[in-house]
Amino acid sequence: MDKGLATIGSATENVATNAGKAWVGEGYKSITDNAGNVIGYSSNDGMRAFRMQYKPREGMWRANFTENYKYINEFGDITNKQLKNVHIDILGK
Repeated sequence: MDKGLATIGSATENVATNAGKAWVGEGYKSITDNAGNVIGYSSNDGMRAFRMQYKPREGMWRANFTENYKYINEFGDITNKQLKNVHIDILGK
C-alpha cells in the first residue's frame, strides 16, 4: 500500500490494538503522550509503529499503522523515510 491516507477498514479498539501489537512485533516499546498515557507501540528497531489517534475533523478515532525504511542520503547520513501509512476506523469509541 502506498503512503498516504488509506483507510483499510474498521474494527473495535481491542481488535485494532491486538493487530497493532502484532504489527510492531515482539519487544515493542510503548508510545506515550505528554500526560504519560500509552497511545501506541513502536517496534524494537523503530521501523514500524501503531498508535490510536482522535481525528477532530472527522470526529472519530483511528488506528494508525506506519512502516519506515532506512536509506543513506547524498551526504552519507542514515535517514528514516515513511513507506506505509494506513488507518483503521475505530468502532464504538
